[in-house]
Amino acid sequence: MFQEGRQPNPSEILKEACHDDPESTSLNFAETHYSAFDWRCKGGKPVIVQSYPLDRRGFFKASWTPAVIKGGVVIGPTELPAGPR
Repeated sequence: MFQEGRQPNPSEILKEACHDDPESTSLNFAETHYSAFDWRCKGGKPVIVQSYPLDRRGFFKASWTPAVIKGGVVIGPTELPAGPR
């Protein structure tokens, strides 16, 4: 869950990374993985370059696909029945 990373406030780890490499365009996964944002460094400060929508529980919306159960078996999204959902 990304509750901590829902707000557009850089973590201390991000601030330190940008201090160490003021123009970094590629921050380490360990520095950004609890954030709903992609960060880069500009002038030694973290800036947001992209954000990702979260659901009400704090999970990335794009990570979820509908699960359909048919006859007690979960079938994948390529086998979804036709019609309105």
